[in-house]
Amino acid sequence: MDYGHLTYFLLDKAMNLLDTTIVVVVLLASLQNILVPVHSFSMDTTLSPTAAPTRIFVSGLRPGLQVEELRNEFAEFGSIASVEIVNYSDGSQKRKREPFAFVTFESETVAREVVSKHAAELASKETTTDTATSTTPSETPMYTIVKTANAVFTRFSKRVKKSMNEQEQILDLVQRKDTDAPNMLLQVHSSHLDRMINFITDLKKEESAHPFEVPEYIGSSSSKSRNISFVFMHIKAIAMPTTKDQVQRSSDGSRTYWYRHIVANPIIARFGIRKMYAVDRLVRVPPSEQEDDKRANLLVNNALDILEKSIGKDCPNDIIIKAQAFPPNKGNLQKHIVASLDKRIHEIESISNTDDDDDDDDDDDDDDDGDTSKFTNLRKVPLTLASTNYTHLFSSVQVFTPETNAKNTKSSGKRTVDELFMVGVPLMSLETEASDTNSPKMENVDSDDKENDEICRAYFKLKEVFDNYRRDEPTETESLSFHGKTAFDCGSSPGGWTKYLLQDERCKTVYSVDPGALDESVKSMEGTRYLKMRGTDAIDMLREEGCADVSLWVSDMCLVDPKQQVDHLVEAKEKGILAPNAFFVLTLKFNTGHSKDTRDLFARQELKRLEGLVEVKSVQTYHLFSNRKGERTLIGRLV
Repeated sequence: MDYGHLTYFLLDKAMNLLDTTIVVVVLLASLQNILVPVHSFSMDTTLSPTAAPTRIFVSGLRPGLQVEELRNEFAEFGSIASVEIVNYSDGSQKRKREPFAFVTFESETVAREVVSKHAAELASKETTTDTATSTTPSETPMYTIVKTANAVFTRFSKRVKKSMNEQEQILDLVQRKDTDAPNMLLQVHSSHLDRMINFITDLKKEESAHPFEVPEYIGSSSSKSRNISFVFMHIKAIAMPTTKDQVQRSSDGSRTYWYRHIVANPIIARFGIRKMYAVDRLVRVPPSEQEDDKRANLLVNNALDILEKSIGKDCPNDIIIKAQAFPPNKGNLQKHIVASLDKRIHEIESISNTDDDDDDDDDDDDDDDGDTSKFTNLRKVPLTLASTNYTHLFSSVQVFTPETNAKNTKSSGKRTVDELFMVGVPLMSLETEASDTNSPKMENVDSDDKENDEICRAYFKLKEVFDNYRRDEPTETESLSFHGKTAFDCGSSPGGWTKYLLQDERCKTVYSVDPGALDESVKSMEGTRYLKMRGTDAIDMLREEGCADVSLWVSDMCLVDPKQQVDHLVEAKEKGILAPNAFFVLTLKFNTGHSKDTRDLFARQELKRLEGLVEVKSVQTYHLFSNRKGERTLIGRLV
């Protein structure tokens, strides 16, 4: 057998679900079948070399093979230290793998002998004429492949090294001087991260319209669960203006303003953010504290310390606290935080009640998790824990999770790197969660209706296009008025774009073109002309009718070839149905390519092709919050 074709990559792919065993690489000379020794490495994070290989990798195991059977099979060669069968047929893994095994001998010589003998047997079989006959279950071989398992690096060690690099990057973001340290976190879906960053940085374009300096984008990080990322921002604390209808004057005033401004944007609230957190401090949780109760106590002590220092500034007479945590289900983190906070509040109350009695030093519980007596200011203010009608929201957000060498961290998984949390206790003016504003209402739309929800999604997509374009192309604002004009909506079903054009842009007539059904609520709107046909057929029909006044062409069609979006627009212009200087909006839906850069490149190529076919002006390319991963939107004007 030619072992030269067995590469590290292939073997690594075959074993990429292992968490507690060593990923191996086999280096055999293909012609001589001679083992090329490779040093193994230990499981610790120093990645240091260890002893020579004594393990063999066995695959092609007979179904139902037991550890003792395999041990007895190889015992004739010498003493065996351990036998481990890895079987992914228990349904615990997403993809089931064929079982394989590791046999570790006491001697490296024995391990080499086993591999050499198996290689010789295979070479002998290959020289024998194949006279295959039906094989009965009793004749099924115990195994088919034996290789030397020479570890290069453990998967865990590689992950830990990467994890430490990630931690350093986050520390660089948050360990800044207080004047520009992050004090607001946006929790976003990872697929929206680049769009949210663009949104925050684009706020600079409208800074003059706000009473505060716009938030400063500091950086971002990704959570290891739920496909979630975080955007770190710094919002400069400035005295709140005294104009009417402003929120209360406080150190949280500027954060409150920007929080309300961001979630007031229906596009951002619906598609962009999951939650916003006002944070005040970085908390490092060392490995010794990475147990449920200890972690919760550390986070709670930091939160109370923040409150302690705020007494006399912004705190009301009574402090009512609600606690929230991310991720909430991490070892029931929120549950342990609530329990720890409740305990601390009672301890503070107990000390407060006994302040006048210097001899009363025997409380029920010794405070071994933190010095509650240091909270001298909090002892003067009534503290309560509640989930409603609260004055402060205690947020603890894990922004970095170190790797562990086992999925079940409660049993054998150990970490050697600090966890990182951002903790904050803002006033209740910041308590509203993004999820509370995550379903902006629209006239005549029932949010519980699935079809109407699609109308709502499409509606906000076109709204987002025009909002962004009017901001980015102020010189086109005057000509970007469609009141009393005609629009052509290609691929209109179920009707969200048609609804927006009639309701918000106040078009007189919208040719709503789609072979699919148009929602009755849109079809019945004054100005809707529903053409149940393909876009090319509608172009020919309008040309025959003498139509030449379409001032706005919009297309959200799903096409096998995204190039047809540009082709249909050019066809409409060539056949004369478009008015002079007509605007266009095209959704390019790419079915190939899996990276943002690839899709951005496709969009640039299509724009370049459009510019080669017709003359265009003031074109913008957007990856909207309302766009899916593979979508890009072009908007501009024909000349």
